[in-house]
Amino acid sequence: MKQTFVKRSWNLVFLVLFAFFLLAVPQAALAQVTINSLSASPTTVQYGQSTFLSWSATVPTAGGCEINNASVPVVGNNKPYNNLAVTTTYTLFCAGPGGVNASRSVTVTVIPPAAPTVSISVNPTSVQAGQSTVLSWSASVPSGGGCTGSWKSGALALSGQQIIGNITAKTTFTITCTGAPGQSVSKSATVSVSGLAACAPGWSPNSVLYSVGQQVSYLGNNYKCLQSHTSQPAWDPKDVSVLWGLIGPCQ
Repeated sequence: MKQTFVKRSWNLVFLVLFAFFLLAVPQAALAQVTINSLSASPTTVQYGQSTFLSWSATVPTAGGCEINNASVPVVGNNKPYNNLAVTTTYTLFCAGPGGVNASRSVTVTVIPPAAPTVSISVNPTSVQAGQSTVLSWSASVPSGGGCTGSWKSGALALSGQQIIGNITAKTTFTITCTGAPGQSVSKSATVSVSGLAACAPGWSPNSVLYSVGQQVSYLGNNYKCLQSHTSQPAWDPKDVSVLWGLIGPCQ
């Protein structure tokens, strides 16, 4: 009789302790969150290409998953991530009730495109006033890139030649080619004009007092002051002939 009482007492103690355990430990904490797998294929791509993610997780009914803060199902197969521009780490994060969570990451390396290559030249590089030079250029740019030239408007062919005539002042020609966002390369070639006078100090629009006979240069030409005045932005030598007289090209 005594043994039966002791046995029942121990059973009672066990039940009390187990009930206390159930109360002390939230049921959510007993639910496990497991990342079973996460993979990317391929893990190295060229700029602008795609990778495909596959994953699997075990999550309680009230839980969920996300990849880089975007909600996803607990199981995914070959989900595409397109137009990759930079190396990216994808993190699968899954959480259940009560703050239980797990995560796993995979990194996809993006190989940047080659920068544009550009060449430009003039022949001859020095001419007499009024003569011509031949401008030549060539470029190589990634798909989607293009070029522009300072000597013409609009898109420029990736290679070509053009005769530039009636050169009266030192002139610089610049070609600019772009590739991927942030990629831009410019090259220039300059033709000078022999026999030209040296350029006088440049004209300033900033309230400078100019005296009769004083010389300035503006847009490749020398000018002589015809009337004493204090300069203003709208009184430039090219457009205000009552104040300035054209002398001729300079370099």
